[in-house]
Amino acid sequence: MNMMRGGNRQMRRMMDKMGLDMEEIPNVQEVIIKTDKKEIIIPKPSVTEMKVKRKFNLSGNCREF
Repeated sequence: MNMMRGGNRQMRRMMDKMGLDMEEIPNVQEVIIKTDKKEIIIPKPSVTEMKVKRKFNLSGNCREF
């Protein structure tokens, strides 16, 4: 666990030097990814917005339909 904290701190410093800004989007209820063949639903995901080109990183359990 401590290695993760150290790694996060180091990553944050590197991102600051590069002018990148990441921020968690709080209270996201669900993310839906729709394709022509299926739908993937991720309830209660952790969503991080990277403020450069407005990229998103998602993590969580999902259901496919």
